[in-house]
Amino acid sequence: MRAINLDGAGIGLASLCIIHCLALPLIVAALPMFADVLDLPESFHLAMVLIAIPLSGYALLNGFGRHGRILPPILGFSGLGIMLAAVAFASSETGETLMTVGGSLTLVLAHLVNWRTHK
Repeated sequence: MRAINLDGAGIGLASLCIIHCLALPLIVAALPMFADVLDLPESFHLAMVLIAIPLSGYALLNGFGRHGRILPPILGFSGLGIMLAAVAFASSETGETLMTVGGSLTLVLAHLVNWRTHK
């Protein structure tokens, strides 16, 4: 799989993470009868970050090897670090959501910059 495709996958997955973090609480609040069905365990968030790390890491480092620009890996690993810190250290659900959204947006930006440098 080419790095450009992995950047696209990284953008898609990080965007889904943002949607999950922002939309799911609203859906659960609006539909109390589905709250138990849609309530995901904390291990889900850790699993998503653990999937994002190798996917994004490979795409960003592969891109760096091709174009030599350090900005995408710095942004990407910063975003991943924020997301990992949200899972490990956030003391409230609101804090975890804000950190995860911020980290995901940073990761999306990193993949966009990486993708654009291939063109």
